[in-house]
Amino acid sequence: MLWCDTAGIRRCRVIPSQRYKRALSQGVCITTACMAMPAYGDSPVAASGLSAVGEARMVPIECTRVALPWAPGHHMALVEFDAPKSDGPWECCPRRALRNTVKMMEENFGLTMKVGFEIEFLLLEPVPGSGAAAGAAGAAAAAPRCAGAGGELYGTGWRPVDNKLYCQSSAMDRSAAVLDAMVAALEEMGIPVEQWHPESAPGQFEVVLAYTDTVAAADRLLLAKEAIVGVARSHGLNVSFLPKPVRNAAGSGCHMHLSLWKNGVKCMAVTDGGSFSAAAACVTAAAAGTFRIPGGADAKAASSTTASSGRGGGSSLAPTAAAAPGSAAGAGGDVFHDAPDMDPTSSSIQRQQNQRPEESAEERPVLVGGAPVPSNEHMHFLAGLLAYLDVLLPFTSPSPNSFARMQPGAWAGAHTAWGYNNREVPLRVTAPGPTRLLDMHLEYKAMDGTINPYIATAAVMVAGMLGLFVKLVPPEPCQVPPSELAAEAAARLGVKPLPGSLEECLKLLQSTRGGENLMTGLTEALGEPLLQAFLAVRAAEASHAAHDLPGDLLLRYT
Repeated sequence: MLWCDTAGIRRCRVIPSQRYKRALSQGVCITTACMAMPAYGDSPVAASGLSAVGEARMVPIECTRVALPWAPGHHMALVEFDAPKSDGPWECCPRRALRNTVKMMEENFGLTMKVGFEIEFLLLEPVPGSGAAAGAAGAAAAAPRCAGAGGELYGTGWRPVDNKLYCQSSAMDRSAAVLDAMVAALEEMGIPVEQWHPESAPGQFEVVLAYTDTVAAADRLLLAKEAIVGVARSHGLNVSFLPKPVRNAAGSGCHMHLSLWKNGVKCMAVTDGGSFSAAAACVTAAAAGTFRIPGGADAKAASSTTASSGRGGGSSLAPTAAAAPGSAAGAGGDVFHDAPDMDPTSSSIQRQQNQRPEESAEERPVLVGGAPVPSNEHMHFLAGLLAYLDVLLPFTSPSPNSFARMQPGAWAGAHTAWGYNNREVPLRVTAPGPTRLLDMHLEYKAMDGTINPYIATAAVMVAGMLGLFVKLVPPEPCQVPPSELAAEAAARLGVKPLPGSLEECLKLLQSTRGGENLMTGLTEALGEPLLQAFLAVRAAEASHAAHDLPGDLLLRYT
């Protein structure tokens, strides 16, 4: 029985198959402290609201149960948590929190969201003569081995399987056996794979999962990571999802690709006689200034209708009084926090004129170069993500190490910016051309493998809904790498550097109007107890970052 805690660590309990039916009806008891443990230890953190006193019940979700191809005779199912005293839902269950957020979007806006994840990881092999090599020898006895690449990482006994380039075909040759086994396992588990390929860092690969419904996408991500790790270990190898494992190489992300749907139809952009109709795609926002919680009371909404993106308290969409704006510099504490020395080849994209969505939802023409304009609701949703990006990061880039990945020139997004087909911004709109509208979607790049996928996805939805609710309009798109912009152009586009540390983001979340707005929405979506536990774990990890050793980090997120 598999779950993901608030630190992004996948944990499990194993039961005999003959006890599975009983677990379906009665659950399996576990300490409530399971949602308050940081990634570096197994004690509940202070101020989490959870402790060693108290129990919850894990109930397997039968529709998620799969056989494990790398472990014959074993099955795995994801769980939800119940509260034993009430026999009702436990208020700190992340999967139920995401289901609640999905209902919020459906009830307030008539929209659903489809999601697909990219999974980037380092594939590691044991260094000959090391303890890792001895431990891997039995598992790899019958498995094809990858050729050595040198470069043991931080005395762990592990090294990348190669030192190849982005999409270099010879990297596939060297790791074909294990990669083929990973993809075959995923397909056997009912998890469709779109593509897989070598990435930029030594030993780095990417597996792209097909999009699906929101909760199912989060489920698939957890099961897929189990498959990737399990298959690698069956071949005598190891995997790390650490966002920035090697200082002078590309980091590993977990990019989210998303699109909004209405009545089972994708409403990203619609063509009619050669032009794109926002009216055909537009959905009426929540009525009469209320934001409804499923089964709950109404909450007052913002009265503003437009705003530009900005840091901290710069948003004018807030329904609450402005707190003192701040962007206090965090202490950092990330052992890899010096900027990477890398400059991937990237051609600048010619700037396109942005056609902003209008409240009247009138038809808009095709952009320069044939790129379609996203529909009104997608622009409002994108604007919400951009406006709240600074305070959204603790949920989507939640580890101290996450911020070492988001550096200029690393294709991870280091500024508050969006653009068409621009891989240097954290919010990319794919612009496939007028004949491939169904391929158009948003990519949220400020996300990595340390997330809890239920909490991260819910946070993205809440930020987007805040944009939808006040019909927020984004600034013009950034069509060059943001670090190349002159100061005047950056100001016009609302482009500013993202916070440099988890500590800084947490301060903004607690001290700015934007943080207050997002916290209000997240309290409705996640519930106050889960939000409290999650943020307490973030604060504990930020404080502990100075004590993290690179080798420990590498093997922590696996």
